[in-house]
Amino acid sequence: MAQFTHMLNKVPGLRFIADALDIHSTPGRHQLMKQQMMISETELSSYLDKVDELRKLLDLSGEDLTDRRTLVTNLKSALSELHDITGTLNNLREGLVLDDINLFEIKKFALVIDRAIEALEGLKITVVKLADMSGVISILDPDKQRIPHFYIYDSYSEELAGLRKQYNELIKTDIQKAEELRLRGFDLEDTIREKLTGRLQSHKVALLENLSAIAQLDVLLAKAELSVKWNLVKPEVNTPDYSSMSDMSDMSNMSNMSHKSLASFKNLFNPEIKEALELKAKTFQPVNIRLTDSPSLITGANMAGKTVLLMTVALAQYMFQYGFFIPAEKAVMQPVEKILTSMEDEQSELKGLSSFASEMLKINSIIYAAKSGEKILALIDEPARTTNPVEGKAIVNALVDLLMEYYVTSLITTHYSGINSNCRRLRVAGLKTNEIGIKPTIETINDYMDYSLIELHPGAENINEVPQEALTIAEILEVDQELVEKAKEYLKSD
Repeated sequence: MAQFTHMLNKVPGLRFIADALDIHSTPGRHQLMKQQMMISETELSSYLDKVDELRKLLDLSGEDLTDRRTLVTNLKSALSELHDITGTLNNLREGLVLDDINLFEIKKFALVIDRAIEALEGLKITVVKLADMSGVISILDPDKQRIPHFYIYDSYSEELAGLRKQYNELIKTDIQKAEELRLRGFDLEDTIREKLTGRLQSHKVALLENLSAIAQLDVLLAKAELSVKWNLVKPEVNTPDYSSMSDMSDMSNMSNMSHKSLASFKNLFNPEIKEALELKAKTFQPVNIRLTDSPSLITGANMAGKTVLLMTVALAQYMFQYGFFIPAEKAVMQPVEKILTSMEDEQSELKGLSSFASEMLKINSIIYAAKSGEKILALIDEPARTTNPVEGKAIVNALVDLLMEYYVTSLITTHYSGINSNCRRLRVAGLKTNEIGIKPTIETINDYMDYSLIELHPGAENINEVPQEALTIAEILEVDQELVEKAKEYLKSD
């Protein structure tokens, strides 16, 4: 399965999500980047439960508010002092004699783990298991000072302590003798380092496991904090039956239940676009959508937000399978083995090919995965848009038929009318012409768009027609009037 780091620049919006995470440590960041996309429902449910447990912890209310806030602060402080000591632990595992820097790193790490355990026990949090580090601390902190500092202490050896005392007495009167004592002290220190390394061998597994566990804790806590900050929702991990949709009855006239529901979103939004709009004092209109075990064809005018919808569904699915809460009011989701897309603004890796050739190869990979029996989510934006309309329409019909035949959960947007396939159909409501008062401008025209989805049922009037709003929008944008009038004439003649 794909690692999180490999998808950062491939999935629009995913880097924005990653950058918004308040991860406190380098090991935590490394843990996030190497996280695999989860496809097991059991694994996802368990992981999301852990995020939820931490989210509840962040609800700083109730009688124990002060104590809990202090413990949370202590936990975050411990995480912020965590460093990646993988190299040092590998040296220990390989039996190399550790130097003072290595021993310092292990001592500091053990003290951090000890503080984290204290905070977790106080908060009654069980999302990770941290092994007790008191044995490591006793080895590396013989004077019980609990200070993140290390050197070869006098208490490790009476002989070494005696040599150091003599050295300090002779350094001002007999430099040669003092130098002999110093060199003997170095030999003793090397022997002590070797013994300390040997004593730490019994703790190497616990140290490695603790490094992984506390890094995971850092990531889980960051995801929980993000869910609170953005008001994200914990997705329900299952295949919903129709009764589970009872509280979502307002979801865009979704009364046709002939297609088995596999996922549904209520008030789904795109965090990056939402934030960008808010900076301009605008609002993002969330959408309700249901995904089924067959393709859904989405029609709508230009500027109707079809591409943004596909990008947002893709982002939500990736967030879900990487263990994030979802930007929606309610979400019911299932994991898939692959999320395959064909979108206009993707950066094609197929250098040197035409846009149509590149698009066809992406679609071919979707068909191949479907025929191979893989469980996929396919998101296809305006297929065959760059070829002639006759062939383009034929390709879309064939594509929808194949995806229906193999029961592929998919969303396909199109600008073609006359798609004959008996698939589920949705239409973006589009331009609210009856609400337009003051003449819109290029900056305000989106304020008059309704991005909600309307489900069209077999037998509905104009079910095969795409809304024709392009010329209306062109007039609003004050495109050359002669061009618009000539286009209208051609439209009438057709």
